[in-house]
Amino acid sequence: MFKSFSLKKLTSWTLPILLLGYSGYRFWHYRQEKNFLKLDNQVALPTYPPEPSSDADILAAPLAKVEAARKSATSNAASPQGWTYLAQVAFDNRDYL
Repeated sequence: MFKSFSLKKLTSWTLPILLLGYSGYRFWHYRQEKNFLKLDNQVALPTYPPEPSSDADILAAPLAKVEAARKSATSNAASPQGWTYLAQVAFDNRDYL
């Protein structure tokens, strides 16, 4: 096929060298992936917020304040000061509805 001896020699060594280089790269890449997977196991996971059922105790005291202000505002509906007080208490306790 080839007339030159050096060209035959070059082509006979090219494929094994390429295969050796590619297999070395794949082995190195595989090792890098395993190292990244080890790092993933060491990462601290975020903590999740508490369940909504446990929030009832936390929300009970502020909602009681808002409910008391709502009762006083509705008992004297003509007074704008009662409604202003209700709005202020609701805003302070984050009851926007």
